[in-house]
Amino acid sequence: MIVEMKKLVLVGHRRDREKLFKALHKTKSVEIVKTRDLEDTARLDNSVSTEKINSSIARIKFAFDFLKAQKRAAEALAKKTAKSEYPYIYTPIKTQPLNFIARMDYDDFDAVGAREVEIMANIADLEEINSRQKEIKAQKSKLEGEIEVHRQYVDLHQPYSSYENTQKTTVFLGCLPSQNAAQLIEFARDNDLVFAEEAGESAKTQPFAVVAHNDVAEEVSSFLQTLDFSRMECDTDDSPAKRIDKLQGDIDALDAEYAELITRALVKETYIADMKTLHDYYMVRLASN
Repeated sequence: MIVEMKKLVLVGHRRDREKLFKALHKTKSVEIVKTRDLEDTARLDNSVSTEKINSSIARIKFAFDFLKAQKRAAEALAKKTAKSEYPYIYTPIKTQPLNFIARMDYDDFDAVGAREVEIMANIADLEEINSRQKEIKAQKSKLEGEIEVHRQYVDLHQPYSSYENTQKTTVFLGCLPSQNAAQLIEFARDNDLVFAEEAGESAKTQPFAVVAHNDVAEEVSSFLQTLDFSRMECDTDDSPAKRIDKLQGDIDALDAEYAELITRALVKETYIADMKTLHDYYMVRLASN
């Protein structure tokens, strides 16, 4: 049976606005829509309130998407580490799907507004976790890049600091394109004051340790530049292999922190129902603005 709907225009005092909206919603018999301006009335400027509500809705949507991504990350990490010494254990939390509409009375629905600070604080935690995860990815990428640089010199068993200048010589440790290696070897062979030794192997680049007498150091430096020689700037007392081990240790620590952040994020799955209710609460408020 279709019941004919009737239009109702309600005019009230501004201070009673929220009470009236709640009372109308509670009846479940009134659909509130925006109406045209009435004569001798002024429309309340709710732009600030609307902006704030839209911002909160966007943050809740972020939380939903972020938790989905963290679940996928947890599943992938658990599978990847299943046979390792320290496997990642992931036990999914059973939650209702987002499109599930729970039945609750209006008072319970309206009460979620009182828990707004608590629920949004948990979303703030997710935002903080997301930010730190991005930092970890950037730091890890940088460390991996450093490892690739040091890997070119892995055949050097002496610490980098041993390739320092002496009182009479200048040392150039670095890489050049492999196709230019022959030119450097020939240059060193023709110059008694220059010694060049291959410092490892690489597909595209060739590492070299070049020792030049100070009398010809400037000439050698200029020649190396013509060969696209990239000097290795590292004065650590570690050998390349030892330096790689330390950097890998830093990466392992970042991976462990990242896994911990996934776990911290997924704890917030227990708040999904509250987030969904708060989202709907905001939508109701938005419609009545």
